[in-house]
Amino acid sequence: MHGTYHPQRSACLYSFALAAFLVQCVNAAEETTRIRTWTWTAWYNTDKPTSGEQDDERVNSIRRRGWQICGGYSPINAECRDVDNHTLTFDALSSDLVADILDEPCTTAGILCRDSDQRKPRKCANYAIRFECLSVPDSSPPTNIGVIGIAAGLSVGVRVI
Repeated sequence: MHGTYHPQRSACLYSFALAAFLVQCVNAAEETTRIRTWTWTAWYNTDKPTSGEQDDERVNSIRRRGWQICGGYSPINAECRDVDNHTLTFDALSSDLVADILDEPCTTAGILCRDSDQRKPRKCANYAIRFECLSVPDSSPPTNIGVIGIAAGLSVGVRVI
């Protein structure tokens, strides 16, 4: 059963007889409803500290190397790890868990470790990063699906959150 969405009330209005229904609210002005989901990318490890004097896994550097991140949009979150220690993942708030001094501490801009910032003879670890991206499919079923229990010839307004 479909209800009618009333944007000024932020509610769906349903009219039905005695029964239990699985209902979907459909906005008459908007035929398709877009569902926003957030997904994590694969781990990027496009630079290695042995290839220069740093490990540069920043978004701009990764994109310059030909990788697409978040469909060209800005990431909403980031998570990093030492490639040799897969059990330890960290973000900007927990980047003090790593032994290296980081120029960029695992943010949505990326991670950067320079050998010149480390105490000699220490060199940067090899870091990998992944990003959380907003994904909006072209069309999908309505997001505001609910179950309405037994009702007897009533009109019911259901607030859409």
